[in-house]
Amino acid sequence: MINLRRLTLIWVIIVLSNNAFGENPKDSSALQFKFDIEAQSFYQPTTLLGNKTDVFADVVSDRWGNAEKPTYKTVTDNPLIHGAFYARIKSETSYNKKYSLKLDLVVEDRGMSYGINDLNKIVVFPIYQFGFVDKYKFLNDSLRIALHVGSFINNKLHNGLKIYNVDTQGSDLTLEWRNFNFNLHEVGDLSFGIGLALADYTDVSLGYNVKLSKEKSLNFGINYNLNSYPPIDKILEIYKVPKYNNYGVFSKYTASKNANYYFQFELRNAPYINIKENGAFVIGSNLNYNFQKLSISFNPEIRYYGWMYNYGHKEDSITFRQKNNSGTFPNGVKYNNTYLNTVGRYLYPLMNFNNQFSQWAVYTDYQYQNIAGLELRTSIHWQFSEKLFAKMDVESCTLIKEHKTEDKKTFTYLFYTSSIVYQPVKYISIALEISNKMMNLDKYYQTFYMCKQPLIGISICKALSK
Repeated sequence: MINLRRLTLIWVIIVLSNNAFGENPKDSSALQFKFDIEAQSFYQPTTLLGNKTDVFADVVSDRWGNAEKPTYKTVTDNPLIHGAFYARIKSETSYNKKYSLKLDLVVEDRGMSYGINDLNKIVVFPIYQFGFVDKYKFLNDSLRIALHVGSFINNKLHNGLKIYNVDTQGSDLTLEWRNFNFNLHEVGDLSFGIGLALADYTDVSLGYNVKLSKEKSLNFGINYNLNSYPPIDKILEIYKVPKYNNYGVFSKYTASKNANYYFQFELRNAPYINIKENGAFVIGSNLNYNFQKLSISFNPEIRYYGWMYNYGHKEDSITFRQKNNSGTFPNGVKYNNTYLNTVGRYLYPLMNFNNQFSQWAVYTDYQYQNIAGLELRTSIHWQFSEKLFAKMDVESCTLIKEHKTEDKKTFTYLFYTSSIVYQPVKYISIALEISNKMMNLDKYYQTFYMCKQPLIGISICKALSK
C-alpha cells in the first residue's frame, strides 16, 4: 500500500512552509464551498429483435497462456436490465484558493425491479481528494507546487499507455518552474478491485513545455516507474519477479484548440533487451470539427504491447458478484448465481458504464503473446433545436494478436450508442437510446458485453453544472 505516513509528512511540510513563505495573501474569509448533484437513471429492457441477448466474445488466454473461451454467450443479469439509478452528491471546500477537499458521496440502486430496500442492491461509497496548490519564488521565477491525495476518477497518466480509463487511489505531486515540470504519481493496489495484478505503482517523470504560438505548443518528457506484483501472487514469487521497473518517453503536440497529437513509449527492464517483447507504445490524436449545428470528434489510436511488458498482469480471480448466490424463491422457483447478485467484494460502479471500453486490462487479457490494437472513438452531436438533439458514440478496437485463436489473428470490438435527447431544462436530459453495449459483471475488470442485437434503453440524466 501507499506509505500514508510519508504523504502526511509531505503534506505537513508544505502547509507549514506555505504559511511562512507563500505568495498568496492570507484572508480568513476566503472559505468557498461548492455543491452539485450528478444523477442518472438507466434502463435497457429489451432488444429490437426479441428478448435473447447473445454476445460476441473473443478467445483470450489464461495466465499460463492457454486458450480460455468465454464463459457466457449471452448477457447475464445486471442492474441495467432491471432499471438502475445512481446519484453522485458532489462537494468541494477550498480555503484561500490553496487548500481544497473534494468529497463526493455516491448512492446506487442497482435494480428497481428487485423491490424496495433490499440491501443486496443498494450501494453507498465515497469519492474524496485532498488538494494543495501554491506558488513560491525560486531563482527569480515562480515555482508552482500542486499536491493531490485520494481518489482519481477515470485516471490517465501521461498519454495513457498503462494507466488510463481506470479509477485509482493514490497521490500526485507536480512541480512547475519556467518550462520544466516534475511529477511524482503513486497508485495504490490494482490487483484486487481491478484485476491487473499490479500492486503499488510509482511513476516519476520530468517534462519540458515549449510554447510555439498562441495555440500551438509542444511538451515532451521522460519517465521511470517501479512496478510490483501483489504479495498474494505466489506464482510470480517463484519466478522471483515481484518488482521491476520501466523506462519511457512521452510527447504531445497541440496544433490548435481542435487538434492534438500524442505519443508514449515504455520499455520493461528485463534480463534481456528486446523492444518487440519488452516494449509498448501508443500513438494517437484528438480531432474536433464544429459546424453550425453539428460537431464531430475523432480519437484514433495505435497501441502495441509486447508479451513481456504485459507478463503476469492478469488476476482473473476478481469478481464483481458474490461467489455463492444460488437459491430458491419462497414460491419454489430456483435462481442461479447471477440473479440479484451485482455487488461482490468489489464494485463495478454504475457511472463507469459511461466509460470507454479500451483499457490496459483489455491487452493483458492475452498473456504470452505480443498484441497490437487499432482503436477509434467517434462522437457526433447534431442539434435540432434548443431542447432537442441527436448523439451517436462509436468505439471500435481491433486487436491484432501474435497467435491465432479459433483460426483468427484479429478480433474487433465495436460498441455504439445512438440517442435522441430531449433537454427540457438546462443540465437535465431524457434520452431514448439504441445500443449494443451492456455491463459485463463476469470479467475480472470493468468492461462491457458486445451484444449481437441492439438494445432499446431509456436514460434520464442530471449533469454536473460546470
